[in-house]
Amino acid sequence: MSNFTERDVLDSPIIEVPVIESLFPTEPSEPIIEFAEETPTNPLNNPLNILTADTTNPVLSIDSFAGLPGETVTVPITISDSEEVESLTISLIYDTSILNLFDPDPFTATNEGVRSANNSNFVLEANNPVANVNEETGEVQIALVVTPDSPNLNGSGSAEAILEIDFEIDGDAELGSLADINLESVRVGINGSELVFDNDNLVDGDVTVGNPTLEAALDTNINRFQNSDIPGTFIFAGEAESAGIRANFPQFAEEGVAFRVADEATEGFIPIFRFQSVNTPGTFLFVEEAERQSVNANFSADFTEEGLAFFVLPATSIIGETFFRFQNSDRPGTFLFAGEQESISIRANFPQFIEEGAAFNVAI
Repeated sequence: MSNFTERDVLDSPIIEVPVIESLFPTEPSEPIIEFAEETPTNPLNNPLNILTADTTNPVLSIDSFAGLPGETVTVPITISDSEEVESLTISLIYDTSILNLFDPDPFTATNEGVRSANNSNFVLEANNPVANVNEETGEVQIALVVTPDSPNLNGSGSAEAILEIDFEIDGDAELGSLADINLESVRVGINGSELVFDNDNLVDGDVTVGNPTLEAALDTNINRFQNSDIPGTFIFAGEAESAGIRANFPQFAEEGVAFRVADEATEGFIPIFRFQSVNTPGTFLFVEEAERQSVNANFSADFTEEGLAFFVLPATSIIGETFFRFQNSDRPGTFLFAGEQESISIRANFPQFIEEGAAFNVAI
């Protein structure tokens, strides 16, 4: 069925209108390494060759991930082609304003938040399990070596996670903010030589604060109409039902898009059901499953169920904007649903609307 709901605003409503590629080894038995013309040195002044991207050289990469404030996100570091690779020294830097490198037991010598991936033949170097974690600057250095019984990480040339790092997202991080995780430098040991990855061999990653999947699902507009014959009562309707209201019910004045909901069941969402008032036709009540059962059991003479209206996030979610439910004491059995800003106005200026609490979360 189409969707509607009750919302905010009265005489002058305050409407809230929102709104790598994997590199595979070639046929030759000896790896083909390309070197840059310049040859930098390491701290010991030993010459280092620059490893540049070609069809035989590995690429080290971090992907993009998402999580909510306070959550821990596991970020793997992946190598595309590890044949002949004997060791890696990785230097990265992360955004400390949003991320913290998570250590479940800070009193141990090693940092369990940084570990070799389960499918990896690389292990953290024994004398340097997590080298130099600077929690103020976000600089991390990690040394890995291939286990003695596994000369190669994998023989297939396919991309494999070699390392996993747990980052905790700051509890006060703003939804929608982005934390970069940048690979600063990587040295690789191949056939006893130490080589430096060129920038073309490094792919940075990031962590988005939020849940893009849930946010993207809130894509169905719900419009609001106020009933001029019964001031202070509203209809919330989806696009199809809105077209019918515009064409056939001129007493309903359209006020614009009220909020956005999901029109399909998605993990994390809850269904909302619609009832029409028997005593005041053209006014509606929207409820979750538990209240739906109570209304059908105890108030069937006052409300007629019309079925599933739409899907929303629970009011406890930090995603979306919370809408609150008010009952109009001048017209018992009629309800208004309002977002935070409009709710402030209602509480201050319209005492006939009795607040009943948070109803659900939607997008605006």
